[in-house]
Amino acid sequence: MIAPNDDDPGKDHQSQGTGTRPRIPSLIPVLATGALMTAGAGLFLGAHAALSTAAGVALAVLDLYVLTRMVSAMVGIDPARQGARWAPVVLLKFLLLFTGVILLLSRKIFLPLPFLTGIGALPLGIVLGTLFRE
Repeated sequence: MIAPNDDDPGKDHQSQGTGTRPRIPSLIPVLATGALMTAGAGLFLGAHAALSTAAGVALAVLDLYVLTRMVSAMVGIDPARQGARWAPVVLLKFLLLFTGVILLLSRKIFLPLPFLTGIGALPLGIVLGTLFRE
């Protein structure tokens, strides 16, 4: 990790991005990909499939947001949230993620394949966001 330039005492570290919320550059491409997948599921498979896909997209976006916050706190991008206190949060995040998906799918609240297609918006959106970034 490259430390900020501390040689210049007059330099404002806020402009370097420290002390602010971490940016999530892939959020818009993930949402756009998810919207297209949801529309396609609704068009070709019906409303329940569209709802299942939208739920998967929502879970993927929430996972991306929480993961970005955790990683930025652990690597020191967000110094206000830095430290080992994030270890239980990481464990809790994965526990809630897996438990939530198992409960949602085992109780047949959402259709499995459209739900997983919605979750698939996360890696596809990240790849597309990286390809089309300026």
